[in-house]
Amino acid sequence: MSSITLRMIELENYGRFYDTAKLILKDRITAVVLGASCGKSTFASALEFLTEAVLEGNIKNSELNICRTFVDKPKNFVRIEILLEISDATHSGVYRYGISVTDIGVLSEYLWKENTGRRIFYRHKNDIDLSDLNDIALGHIKCSLIA
Repeated sequence: MSSITLRMIELENYGRFYDTAKLILKDRITAVVLGASCGKSTFASALEFLTEAVLEGNIKNSELNICRTFVDKPKNFVRIEILLEISDATHSGVYRYGISVTDIGVLSEYLWKENTGRRIFYRHKNDIDLSDLNDIALGHIKCSLIA
């Protein structure tokens, strides 16, 4: 049986967070309790945006919640990073996934295994680096991209 546990979410230039904001989730957390206007809904919204962007490949400009707080030094991207603990028969460990998007599309994306520092993939716009994967894994990925 496999399990996936969200350990951390970090936002930059999303919602009300112009600078980096991080929410660390402990082992036995059942609720996020923060004061009014501290960003609880913003973190939930970012997770929903991330799910749509990654699982459905759907980045909607209307849902790209770029921070509008600092108009004198605007950033044109949103960055979301998560830490997932995965436990199953073949892939156990902690993985770090991050994505930066603009209103045009994906700026960069990456995934690495946290405790080993092994990069699984890195993407900059449409260029993907899969150099750390073996030839069999690369073959499977190329076949699925062609199909």
